Amino acid sequence: MLVADNPALAEPLADRYAAVIAQAAQKHNSRTVLGISSTFGKDVLPRAAALLDVPMVSDVLAIEEKNGSNSYRRPVNAGTMLATVKLESDRRVLTARATAFEAPAADAGASPIERFEFDAASLPNGMEFISSEERISGRPDLTEAAVVVCGGRPLRDKETFERLVGGL
Repeated sequence: MLVADNPALAEPLADRYAAVIAQAAQKHNSRTVLGISSTFGKDVLPRAAALLDVPMVSDVLAIEEKNGSNSYRRPVNAGTMLATVKLESDRRVLTARATAFEAPAADAGASPIERFEFDAASLPNGMEFISSEERISGRPDLTEAAVVVCGGRPLRDKETFERLVGGL
């Protein structure tokens, strides 16, 4: 595990984080860069893949090994279908859905933590962070929910939906 601690990364600017990830992947000759399929991960990792000039697979649900190479299952068509894709490159960037994989066992061990030094002067500076606001919702994030209930036009309005399924 690499930790990049620098004032240039104090604010969540995707172009800077992507540049640091790309520098780390190049320095360590990483074959795979893997991140979570969160809003921020989906903002940062495609940029890192572009900087590394490697293919990317997003929203990975499963990794399948066959004949010494990996293929990746991911949703397509707004989640109505699943596709299995294989990359021709030996280097890749992936985002994975956290709920698709089991948590590691408690006795799985820990990775060593190393400080990663990078050239802060080389980071992009064409974007300035202004502010952020946390949106508070009483409902779980859809990527974290165990059950998702949705209603369409037959329910007509929010009140009907809440009356029928609001207690779930």
